[in-house]
Amino acid sequence: MRATEGEGPAAGPRAGRRLRLLLGIAALAVTATPAAPASAAERLPVYRDPPGYRGIAMAPATVAPQPPVPVPLTAAGTFPDAVVDEAGTAHVVWNEDRGDAADV
Repeated sequence: MRATEGEGPAAGPRAGRRLRLLLGIAALAVTATPAAPASAAERLPVYRDPPGYRGIAMAPATVAPQPPVPVPLTAAGTFPDAVVDEAGTAHVVWNEDRGDAADV
């Protein structure tokens, strides 16, 4: 004989009560977990090698890199565009007007 919907040990008001009880216990366990106080992070050891090294007070002065020199691709080109994909490959496109013929 095949069990139909609504039959079996999980059906009925007792199953609903069990589910609510389990959900309540899970919610209580999540909310009752104590969080570490902020002062605990201050007391953790700090790795320093060599032990006497205290770090630097300021970041060293840096200079922005010079932009690369532009490379002319064509004298007849218009509407240039360049994209570099995730692999680092550059895709450079432009339009060359050829009068009444199709643009390339």
